[in-house]
Amino acid sequence: MLKLFCGLFVCVLFIPAAHADLITNGGFETGDFTGWTQSGWLIDTTNPNSGVYDASTGCAGASCTTIGDPNAAYLYQDVATTAGTNYTLSFFYDSGQLATNASELLVLWGDPNAPNLSTVVDFVNVDTSSAYVEYTGTVTATSVTSQLEFFGRQDLDFYSLDDVSLTGGTVSSVPEPEPFLLVVAGLILVKVFSRNCPRPLRQGQ
Repeated sequence: MLKLFCGLFVCVLFIPAAHADLITNGGFETGDFTGWTQSGWLIDTTNPNSGVYDASTGCAGASCTTIGDPNAAYLYQDVATTAGTNYTLSFFYDSGQLATNASELLVLWGDPNAPNLSTVVDFVNVDTSSAYVEYTGTVTATSVTSQLEFFGRQDLDFYSLDDVSLTGGTVSSVPEPEPFLLVVAGLILVKVFSRNCPRPLRQGQ
């Protein structure tokens, strides 16, 4: 029993911290745009990357991806962030057929109260061969609230977006002690259990 307890203690010390996804309904699996604000996009069931649903737009013309244009096809969500913290952004996109003629996926990020958001990536006439491709990158928060926004255009087909994810920061189901106190507590416990945990016998013992 003592061996088992000591083993479990060591395992607990090395359990990695969990990271929660900050995006609500990133896979659109509610069947609607819960968590999002949008114009010019629709919920689709014919071309999901995973699950049953994806977001899609068939908006045509340069106005679709022009920031501030009333005819733009935008999709955005505000998330709670910590200023100065880096977050991992990932999503899957399918540029549809004949994408090299006139297609675009513009992704913006930043403080929604700032004059302008920053461009994360801008896929112009990028052909994914009618298949999903994953994008993964890092974004940095500059305020307590950050906005993630997508603009889409596909003049000859539909542009699809799915499985949007934003992770970063440590999340725990219970309050965590300060790092210094955690280290001190760990050293004390290691010392205590090193005295009580059974040690392997040396040769000849």
